[in-house]
Amino acid sequence: MTNRKMYQFLFCAVLSILSINSHADESRKYFIGAESLNVRKEPSVTSESLFLLKKRTPVEVVDITGNYDRIDGIKSPWLKIKSLDGKTGFVFGGYVYTQNIAKYEEDSELEYYEFRTEEKEFNKEVYLNNDVSVYEFPSVSAKKVSEIKTGNKFKVKKQIYKYDSIKDKSWWYSFLLNGKEVYINGKNVLTDFMVNDNAVYGVNSYPSSRLIGFGQDFIETESKIISASLSSKKILSTTELKEKSDSVTIHTDVRFDKVFNKKCLVVKHDWNHFRTSPIGYTVKTVFLLDKNGKINSEAFSWFEEIGEQFRPFASLLSMTVAKTKILLMYEYYESIGDPNIGSGNIEVEYEIVNNLPVFKNIKSSVKTNSSGNSDEKPELLSFTKNSINDKFRFLSGKYNFIN
Repeated sequence: MTNRKMYQFLFCAVLSILSINSHADESRKYFIGAESLNVRKEPSVTSESLFLLKKRTPVEVVDITGNYDRIDGIKSPWLKIKSLDGKTGFVFGGYVYTQNIAKYEEDSELEYYEFRTEEKEFNKEVYLNNDVSVYEFPSVSAKKVSEIKTGNKFKVKKQIYKYDSIKDKSWWYSFLLNGKEVYINGKNVLTDFMVNDNAVYGVNSYPSSRLIGFGQDFIETESKIISASLSSKKILSTTELKEKSDSVTIHTDVRFDKVFNKKCLVVKHDWNHFRTSPIGYTVKTVFLLDKNGKINSEAFSWFEEIGEQFRPFASLLSMTVAKTKILLMYEYYESIGDPNIGSGNIEVEYEIVNNLPVFKNIKSSVKTNSSGNSDEKPELLSFTKNSINDKFRFLSGKYNFIN
């Protein structure tokens, strides 16, 4: 196994080990995170204090209540807990943290405050593909303050992440109602959408796993592409993306309508584990629509960029879409050091057969020195469909570089 393949294997293995997915993980225990924390008779800051628990005291979380508070700028639910000596009561969840006891150390980086609500600025217009309830806090157990009907478009202020968002597969979003911040569950929220004829097409994104490692704590996201009728307000189709994503946008491109002889929807899908460096890819996929606006099938996908931190690297230089062919030209390189070795352009050609693209040919101007001897003249490297797909397999097992 080469050093590069070994690194890729270890990278994936470590992320898998560090992935956190469920409250029910038996290796997880809870501890008090404040210097001292009041255990109260009822889930309220005004309720009678029964006793105090000191920092790092282990507790059992019996229940997560629907009572939320914002204390010291932290938004969190109240928890029913049981102490080591069997006494029960309620504590503010913003000061209860968890960590994996298999990795437990006094100052472990794996500890985090599970019950705190994490927020990020969103400031985006959304579309509702179903009726949604509006809550006082980001919980279905919280007080309902209003309801918004299907088809409404309005601007949300923040995207809210809670630990159980992964289990529920839904973000929460906040907006202002009569001057007060309120919350909706994201299960029926389209965060990027467009209207085409009598249908709306939108992206519903949801968290799939929380990853902790390499000094970072981040959420992996999955997405659905939903089409809905504007007249009936009913969902026409739901299409899951093949891979996890950081952002998804949708648009149309009349070139594909003409080539495939059908209305088409183009989905741009970005995936990047570490936002500080380009590790990941951008891929676009063309979906075919039927006459009612339903997404029928995937017709074609292609990479626009593959992050240069993982070699090889590829970036789309040009794309020609014609009635008889699709031609993609990529900048490509795979080595570190001499820019004349392992770099060049790759041209991928598809011919259109029965209104669908069929791979025809691949041309390469990439030079290589297979022996590694610096005295030898670099030779032109030829690629096949299988060989180039194999080179990029470690980035995505779901999308082939060449279809």
